[in-house]
Amino acid sequence: MSIKLYSVSKTLGTKRFERTIVKDVTWTIEPRSRYVILSHQPETLAVFMNLIAGLSVPTEGWIKRNGKISPPGGFLRYAVGRTPLEFIRFLAPLYQFDADEVLDFVTATVKYDRLLRTPLERLPAVLKRELNFALTYAIPCDYYFYGTPRGCRPEFQKVGQEILTRRTREATMLVVASSDAAARPLGSDTRAAILHRGSFTLYDQLEDAVLVFTQLEPEPIIPIEAPGSGGPEEDIDLLL
Repeated sequence: MSIKLYSVSKTLGTKRFERTIVKDVTWTIEPRSRYVILSHQPETLAVFMNLIAGLSVPTEGWIKRNGKISPPGGFLRYAVGRTPLEFIRFLAPLYQFDADEVLDFVTATVKYDRLLRTPLERLPAVLKRELNFALTYAIPCDYYFYGTPRGCRPEFQKVGQEILTRRTREATMLVVASSDAAARPLGSDTRAAILHRGSFTLYDQLEDAVLVFTQLEPEPIIPIEAPGSGGPEEDIDLLL
């Protein structure tokens, strides 16, 4: 059970707007591990996570995936036009989980039963974020793309952290961070990598990666495609 990247490269845009996201990465993501990936550019992290998850294809190389992978940013983004209840029933056969168990978990976590029967478009933003977080980690997967429950009610923050702690023991977590302050609290048992100007460097110790990261000059913001050119928007899909 692992995800393996073989000589993977990814570029976006064309001509003078071309941007290298990652170049020639060979990496085995071990099961039941935790990794933090550091980059100054959230957009770059988002593209790289989508690449690993299979939501984007490499420009070069290939990726072999074994196991169930939770999508970066959560499941709820794909529920447009459905109620959460309808969407959970839809996902159950695809991810092979007990829909009733997931419904019970989500209801107990969010504590608003009526949310499950309300069309997604009618939900307040804060409850939508909480529902997305609860649903994402309620569905048993082998790999999760960690996103903190930002913009949620204070009482939900504790619940969210408890969910993450439990899932960390059961699955692999891929954590992204665009600052050393966000990475430091993740613990000494976390492996790390730095994604900088297309170069991907692995570290056995998070402390070593953070030390190097703080000394790097931040990458300039480079437009991925010329304005109005209809660039590949499907790749720019930010995490929670």
